[in-house]
Amino acid sequence: MSNRILIKILFIGLLSFISCEREVYNSEPEELPVKNVSIYIDSKPAGALIYVNNKNTGLKTPAKLNWLEEGENKFTLKLDLFKDTTLYIFLKSDEVDSVLVNYYLNPGHYGKVYCTSFPSGADIYLNDSLLNLKTPATVYNLFPGLYKIKYTKRLHRADSNNILIKGSILSFFHLSLEDTSVWVSYRTNNSGINSNLLADIVVDSNNIKWIGTRDKGLCKFDGKNWSYFNNENSPLLNNNINDLAIDRFNRLWIATATGLQVYNGINWIDYTSYLPDNYVTSIAFDKNGNTWIGTQNGLVKYNGSNWVIYNTKNGVPGNFITAIAIDEDNKIWIGTSTNGIGIFNGISWTHYNMNNMGLPINVGNIIKEIKCDRRGNVYVAHAPSKNNGYTGGFTKFNGSFWEVLTLNVISSHLIETIYVDKNDMIWVGTKDGLTKFYDNPGNAIFYNTYNSQIPGKEVSGIVIDKNDDLWVTTFGGGLGKLKKGNF
Repeated sequence: MSNRILIKILFIGLLSFISCEREVYNSEPEELPVKNVSIYIDSKPAGALIYVNNKNTGLKTPAKLNWLEEGENKFTLKLDLFKDTTLYIFLKSDEVDSVLVNYYLNPGHYGKVYCTSFPSGADIYLNDSLLNLKTPATVYNLFPGLYKIKYTKRLHRADSNNILIKGSILSFFHLSLEDTSVWVSYRTNNSGINSNLLADIVVDSNNIKWIGTRDKGLCKFDGKNWSYFNNENSPLLNNNINDLAIDRFNRLWIATATGLQVYNGINWIDYTSYLPDNYVTSIAFDKNGNTWIGTQNGLVKYNGSNWVIYNTKNGVPGNFITAIAIDEDNKIWIGTSTNGIGIFNGISWTHYNMNNMGLPINVGNIIKEIKCDRRGNVYVAHAPSKNNGYTGGFTKFNGSFWEVLTLNVISSHLIETIYVDKNDMIWVGTKDGLTKFYDNPGNAIFYNTYNSQIPGKEVSGIVIDKNDDLWVTTFGGGLGKLKKGNF
C-alpha cells in the first residue's frame, strides 16, 4: 500500500514559557533506527529546536523525523525569544505528517514595550520611524527581536538605545533626556567628538570650533559635522595638544608636545625646526602681526620672515615659558615655570616675581596663565608647589601695583585657564568648575557639576563664539556649550 501523506499546516497557540537564552547541548542526537512512522516539521522563522516527548532531538526546523513511535507524540518547538510551542499529534504507520508552525501569524508570540522618559512627553521613534505616541506609552504588536527606540523633545538632546523584545513579554524602556535649554554637552557617548580629555578650544572667522585633545589630536566642529586630525590620518605631529590660536589670516596654529604647526584648511606647515625646543606650550599674536611662541627652552618671535629667540641670555626671566599674553599697549607678557613674569616692550624687559610684586611670598613664581583686559588690568594664575612651599593663587596688576584676588566659592590655587571676553568679563576655569566676574571676584558667579550642567568640573579652555555662545573644554568631561542669554 502506498504511503498516504497527511499535510497539516498548523498555526499553533502558545502553551508554555521558554527562557530567552539559547540552550547549550553537549552531545549529538542519538543514532535511532528508521521506522515507518515519520513527520516533517518546519517553522517560520526556521531554526526552532525540536523536542519529542520531552526529549531533545538536537534537530532544528526544518527537519524530518523517521524514528517515531506509532500513536500520540508530543512535539515541542523552542525558538529564541518566543514561548514554547507544543503539539500533540497522533501518528500512524506508512503516513508522513507535515507540520508548519508560523510564528508570524500567532499574535500570542508578539511582545510589547512600555516607554517612559524623563521628562515625559517625548516623541517616540521605533527603528527611526516616528510613532504617533508620546511618553509614557505602550507600543504593542512587536515581533520578537532587536529594536532601536529613540526619543526627541524640544530643548532636549535626542537619545536612543536598543532593546530586545521577547515574545508575549512586556518590556520596559526608559531614557533621561538631557535638558539643552541652557547647557549642551558633547561627549564621546552622545556626540561625534572623539575624546573627553580636552585641552583647549578656539573659534575661527567662520565660527568653526577647533578643539585640541590630550590623546586624540585635533577636532573640528562646524555646528553639525565633526572632523578629526591625528598623527595617523594627517601630518599632525602629536595627538597631545598644548595650545591653539587663530591668526589674522584665519590659519590655525597648533602647539604640541613635539613641535609647532600651522594649518590653513588645506596645507600643513611645520615650523618646529626654527624653534629652540620641540615642546611648545603657548602661542599669541601681537598687534603688529608678530607671532610669539613659548617653548620649554625659550621664547620665539616670528614676523613672517625672521625668527628671533629670547632666553635668559637676552632678557627672559626663565627659559621654560608657560604663558603668553599681549596687553593694550602691545607689550608681551610671559609666564615661566619657576622664575615669575617677564614683560617685553620691544626694547627692554621688566621682571616680576615674589621679590618685587609686594605679594605674600607663598603665592609663588610658578605661572600657570596670564590674560590682559582692555582696561589695562593683567590677571595671573600662580600654580602651587609643595616642594617650594608655594600655595599658588590669583593676582591682578592694574598698571601700578599687584594684589591678590580671592574668588568667591572656589580656591584660587586651582585655576587652569583665564579668558577675557569682549565685554571685559573675566572667565576663570578651575579644577572645580567655571567662574566669572567683572570687577569684584568676591561676587563671582560659579558653575560646577552640582549647580549646573557643565559637562566636567576641570575646565581647560574657554571661548565665546560668533553667536555669543560660551564654549568650555574640560579634562574628562568633554565639551560644553552655555547658550547665549544664560550668562
